[in-house]
Amino acid sequence: MAFTPTQNNEDADEKQIMFRLWIINHFRQIKFATTAALIGISSIFWGYTLYGLADYWFITGPKEQAALQELTAQLLDPEMLAARRPAGLAVEDVKVFRSGDKYDLAVRVANPNPNWYVVFKYKFSGSDKELPAREGFILPGEEKELMNLAVAAADKPSGPAVIFSEVKWQRVDAHRLPNYKKWSAERLNFKVSDKNFSARGNGADFSQLDFKIKNSTAYGYWNLDAAILLSRGSALQGVNFISLNKFLSGEERAVSLVWKDSGIAPTEIEVLPSVNIFDPGAYMPVR
Repeated sequence: MAFTPTQNNEDADEKQIMFRLWIINHFRQIKFATTAALIGISSIFWGYTLYGLADYWFITGPKEQAALQELTAQLLDPEMLAARRPAGLAVEDVKVFRSGDKYDLAVRVANPNPNWYVVFKYKFSGSDKELPAREGFILPGEEKELMNLAVAAADKPSGPAVIFSEVKWQRVDAHRLPNYKKWSAERLNFKVSDKNFSARGNGADFSQLDFKIKNSTAYGYWNLDAAILLSRGSALQGVNFISLNKFLSGEERAVSLVWKDSGIAPTEIEVLPSVNIFDPGAYMPVR
């Protein structure tokens, strides 16, 4: 069948011809406009780039360099470095107390840092045999007595010292604990009462300490340790140690301790509870 052009086809062809003629007649103007547009876009990008370079070279860059130098100087400043590190433990002289035919060793150690706690291992030297290392910790700002009781030795340990190892400091997270004092007080609220020290046995050959301790916190602890210090005036005369297992919230326990052949006559009795409140494993699950 033969194809017969319609009027619509003829109109379309005519429009295409007219458009092409317009392009040809205005080619220079179109080329100029396109070139001008490209130059304008390039000028904008180049202008922004040059502005950025100029800003970095003459304004921002020098300020950043000065700030970096100041920060570097602060980081290398010995006083600043010292302020960012915890102060070392304050360790007193080791004391030795006779306990029957054995010896008790004790040393007062203080953590002077209000925002750092520390865990470590320690052992005493000065005995005629190697003493085992023990694990310890000290909370922020805390003082405690580290002990090794009932050490068997042929003679009284001479020149005893305490040796620390595996010391690990940890800063208190101020974002998680903005008020450490309140947080710790809620977890260390133990009440000691009815302390009584008396001689026992024929000829007072041993002495006995009795007291009560109550867990007034809202938490139960798998183990609560406590150091016992007996002093006469300012002089420490004897030490002991207890560990209470499964100490429930609100529970009160009666404790009795014995010193053999002590000859102790204390005027002051201290019971110092201790638990690592930063250790999640120290807490009993809530019932």
